[in-house]
Amino acid sequence: MTRLPGKGLMVNRGCCRIAVVLLLLPLWFSLFPAGGCGKASDHVTIRFWNGFTGPDGRTMLRLVKRFNQDNPDVRVLMQRMEWPSYYNKLFVAGLGRRAPEVCVIHTDVLERFIQAGFVHPIDEFLPGEHGLDLEDFDANVWEAVEKEGKHYALPLDVHPLGLYYNKRLFREAGIVDGEGEAKPPTNRQEFLDAAEKLTRDLHGNGTIDQWGFVYTWFRTNVYAMMAQWGGESFNEARTSCLLDTQENVEALRFCADLIQKYRVAPSPEYFDAWIGFRQGKIGMALEGIYMLPDLEKQTDLDYGGAPIPLLGSVRATWANSHNLC
Repeated sequence: MTRLPGKGLMVNRGCCRIAVVLLLLPLWFSLFPAGGCGKASDHVTIRFWNGFTGPDGRTMLRLVKRFNQDNPDVRVLMQRMEWPSYYNKLFVAGLGRRAPEVCVIHTDVLERFIQAGFVHPIDEFLPGEHGLDLEDFDANVWEAVEKEGKHYALPLDVHPLGLYYNKRLFREAGIVDGEGEAKPPTNRQEFLDAAEKLTRDLHGNGTIDQWGFVYTWFRTNVYAMMAQWGGESFNEARTSCLLDTQENVEALRFCADLIQKYRVAPSPEYFDAWIGFRQGKIGMALEGIYMLPDLEKQTDLDYGGAPIPLLGSVRATWANSHNLC
């Protein structure tokens, strides 16, 4: 099961065809009242903001380029910004009535922009000859963009956390199946055993050179752990914080134990975890599918992917969605 921030559980059934979405964008100029399409002499210009500066950005660039080539009467101008500053810039643009016609907003941030009145319902644009088939969307993902019976965004994807593992390091450590292939862990004990075997001082100088596990983006990694113990950040009405519940305390204790008790993971603030995984120095890491473009071009890394092992009492992970608004 995959936990969507603040909206329960979901399973991805398919990808939104972004080319179809972009064809609908001229109908959605009013979604951002602060916007206003620019019109050149021979085409309409749509400003499109997002934070796709990572590996997933290359795919989005290709899609926008293809759309512009296929639709000479509409020009999409995409502006990418780093996620840490993106939402503040987008919010300020909304306050100044300079917001783009179309933007990308994560599910867990969408409420903030709805409350401010910077995004409008899109339901009226969905039906019709050129509309979207809502059966293409998982019901839980679609529900996550709904408030009081109205839908404020179009889900673009689903990106859950999964387990990335280094197959070569697994084979070298003897963590293999009957055919000698790398065998990812499926439960807590297998995970701890694998992490211990993979953590090594390669030069015998008292310094760990190869870690069994690392925290990449610590926040989302912890959210996944909390979900595994049955924890929640807030109550269903989102009026009370639940971080101090027994489930969450146990999840956070396990996170700390991997560093302090089992000593199979480095402290996250002192280690560039994802670069370490790409360099072949890390056995296991939790990350999303958005990192795949980064790995697919790296032919010297023998990696695999698997569901997060059952570390707590609930088989679960954390996920989010990018949404077009």
